[in-house]
Amino acid sequence: MVFRPLPAIVAAAGLLLISAIGLQFFSAAPPAATLHVPLEKLVPRDLPGWSVRDVPLADTAEGRNAVEGILHYDDFISRSYRRGATEVTLYIAYWAPERVPPRLVGRHTPDRCWITNGWTCDSRQRSVILTGSDGAPLQPAEAGTYSFNSQTTLHVAFWHLVGGKAYAYGPEQSDMVALAPLTDLKTFGLNQRQEQFFIRIASNEKLEAFWTDPAFRTLLRSIESLGIARAN
Repeated sequence: MVFRPLPAIVAAAGLLLISAIGLQFFSAAPPAATLHVPLEKLVPRDLPGWSVRDVPLADTAEGRNAVEGILHYDDFISRSYRRGATEVTLYIAYWAPERVPPRLVGRHTPDRCWITNGWTCDSRQRSVILTGSDGAPLQPAEAGTYSFNSQTTLHVAFWHLVGGKAYAYGPEQSDMVALAPLTDLKTFGLNQRQEQFFIRIASNEKLEAFWTDPAFRTLLRSIESLGIARAN
């Protein structure tokens, strides 16, 4: 027979109790109001000086159905903007209130999905402050450089918004999966039934090479209403 130390038992019981209380409040709290508008209407298809095309999330219908089954999103857009040798890809996914908990959306960042599929993370920055279409700072972004087979390199910035608040990813998160519900409770409070957006901008050029381009600023302006612009 193995006897566990009393403090460990008490701590485990405490975590279970906190989780149970949190779930009760979660069930009782009303879902937050949604501000979502169809992404197809929000994001411009035409950008002066840039060629535009939609990019499928998978090459086949079966693959696209599989992706949708994994992500469980309510709306998404994946679009490429090209000007000369510069290509910028915008990906946005949307989840309505009550759809999925934040920790599940957090599993589909480049740090997980891309690395699992053969990409390498060459550099990583957290809480990066980029400027919006008017030059004012945006909410903190996650940023990094990723490469595939030493041939393709992409510079990436992304935001995971929960009820309009940017989710900050720490280096320890992958080691804290068991405590993820408590982490969400601490970060977002008792009412986690809020809409979520995942916004990713990726390019074969460094972000500063096109970030202040007037046409790109038009694109940026169109998505700031989703929550990446800081509240005044």
